[in-house]
Amino acid sequence: MTLQEFEAALKAVCPETYELAAPKGLTRYVVWHRYGKQSSFADDCNAVDLPKVQIDIVSNVADDPLVDGICGSLWLACLPYSVQSEGYDPDYNAYRTILQLVVI
Repeated sequence: MTLQEFEAALKAVCPETYELAAPKGLTRYVVWHRYGKQSSFADDCNAVDLPKVQIDIVSNVADDPLVDGICGSLWLACLPYSVQSEGYDPDYNAYRTILQLVVI
């Protein structure tokens, strides 16, 4: 899966999906960014370098179904993820869920 396909899958669930940062004033959105690569080695060289991605799901509603929608989209795309954090974030003044995964 390319990063463009990955972003399209997120936007299918939430059109307010952005890379790096969302516009000011939004109360329900998804932001994703790359933060490195996961490498696999074979024959003494890098066989593949896959992008590591973090997704931030932000909402002003507790238990927003948007989180389940994004997780379901990742499941359908066969992209395993881990939930790094979820709950109220005072820096965002909203509920924030952080997912991390490798885009394969």
